[in-house]
Amino acid sequence: MRRVLPDLSRFDPFLKVGPVSHLIAAALLLAMVMGAIGTLRTGSWWWRILLIGSGLLWPLSDNSLQGPLLLPLTYNHGIHVGDLLAAVALFVAVFPVKRKGKARRRTVQRR
Repeated sequence: MRRVLPDLSRFDPFLKVGPVSHLIAAALLLAMVMGAIGTLRTGSWWWRILLIGSGLLWPLSDNSLQGPLLLPLTYNHGIHVGDLLAAVALFVAVFPVKRKGKARRRTVQRR
């Protein structure tokens, strides 16, 4: 049978459920939260790049946080509930959000 997905066995220490993968998942989750807050507050591209990068890496490290399987792709792989966080992160990073804020008053300087 032909392999559909590439062999990721060289990443096993990072992908297996254990203390290293928990730390990586926590760091990526923190990066996604910071990136989402920064993107929604300022709209800066630096925050968007952080959000996109952590969103793309999230499905590799969320083994302990996956949840139920939504869509099976192969025998051992599929889309889990935890993978939806990456989709939300990419949605927030790509689509612009209009910020509601106070309009600045123009002040006239008198001489």
